[in-house]
Amino acid sequence: MKSTVCERLAGVAILLSICPGAGAAAMPKEGNFDFNYCLAGRSEVMQISDQAVVGSGESTAALISNIPGGPFDGLGSRCMGTWAVVNGTFSASGYCVTVDADGDRFLMDYKMGPYPAGQLDYGTWTATSGSGKYQGMVAKGSFKAIAQVVPAAAGNFQGCNRNTGSYKLK
Repeated sequence: MKSTVCERLAGVAILLSICPGAGAAAMPKEGNFDFNYCLAGRSEVMQISDQAVVGSGESTAALISNIPGGPFDGLGSRCMGTWAVVNGTFSASGYCVTVDADGDRFLMDYKMGPYPAGQLDYGTWTATSGSGKYQGMVAKGSFKAIAQVVPAAAGNFQGCNRNTGSYKLK
């Protein structure tokens, strides 16, 4: 029996990026999720004064489920957002587009703060739009930093957040 290139590449780490739909599994219509969201990106900073710093950032991330084969496992994400520390209070917000092996996507709207600037490690998100299986999805979660990594280059950031919450597909 003759096999396709994608079948011969099964198990190779780059499989998901070169064989659309490979690795896609049926996801339950609703449930809870628990995944690590490990990201790396770059931030632009504008220092206004000793009491005010603002910036924007862009990052990419990998979603790795803490439940074997759990919801959103192995998805990739790209985020853009803004942040500020004014008079010792931190706040941030932005959006992340998350994509699965089928090419279906959903939009995450995230918020952090306001809270004291030393507590930059938690926030919430909701799914606000989607395509394919995620069209009409209702999802919300919270996240908390579980690891901060020394950035590989100046102006970069890296780390992992644990995300927990629930979802319901249409």
